[in-house]
Amino acid sequence: MWLKRPRKTPGNPGHGDNLRDATHFLDPVEPGQPIPGSTQSAWDACIHKLLNTYRLSSQDYPLGISTQVHDKFNQFRREITKQINDGTLYHIREFARRWVEFSMRITVCLHAATHGGVAHDRKIAADIVEDAISLTRWFSYHQKTYLESGEVNHTDAMLDKIVEFVGRNPDGATVREVQQRIRKTAELTRMYLDKLVPGRLTRVEMPPPKEKGGHTKVIYRLPEQ
Repeated sequence: MWLKRPRKTPGNPGHGDNLRDATHFLDPVEPGQPIPGSTQSAWDACIHKLLNTYRLSSQDYPLGISTQVHDKFNQFRREITKQINDGTLYHIREFARRWVEFSMRITVCLHAATHGGVAHDRKIAADIVEDAISLTRWFSYHQKTYLESGEVNHTDAMLDKIVEFVGRNPDGATVREVQQRIRKTAELTRMYLDKLVPGRLTRVEMPPPKEKGGHTKVIYRLPEQ
């Protein structure tokens, strides 16, 4: 089964939102306690029904989604994009950009697990999408924590490199000069510099000479420079 956006033709089912496997979420079991036989039976029955209906079928089963469901995915995408643009998720943007796709795949899993072999005849409920996005938030939190544990050392080393470079220049350095030194984008360079001001660096605005005009020049210097 795969998701089909409203009023649009779905893409190649071999990519994107295509998914023929399903996951079944059951009531939690107390740690150390065996899984009840009734739960095991329900799991087996669900998985066998899904495998027999979808996995062994040569037919594709597109799931039409309502505008409401589509809007929930778009809202989640806008939220992630905003956090990438404001720098919150910029450093892990390649991972964050896939979280909406993950939520779509989880939606199909939950929908299939809920309706079994007739899932293709049922509409995806809005609360299923909300549950899928909640699971994706849980995953993204732990992925972000894991990635940032290695990012901290990298960032600290980069900040040290910038301070050392600025300190070697008696007149300080502009954003462009720092960017050329560390070979990062202008946006990421400014984000690093913002982490250093105030504290390890100072930011000085130098207006152009009145007789020449032009733009104000921003220089970063060591506090003692």
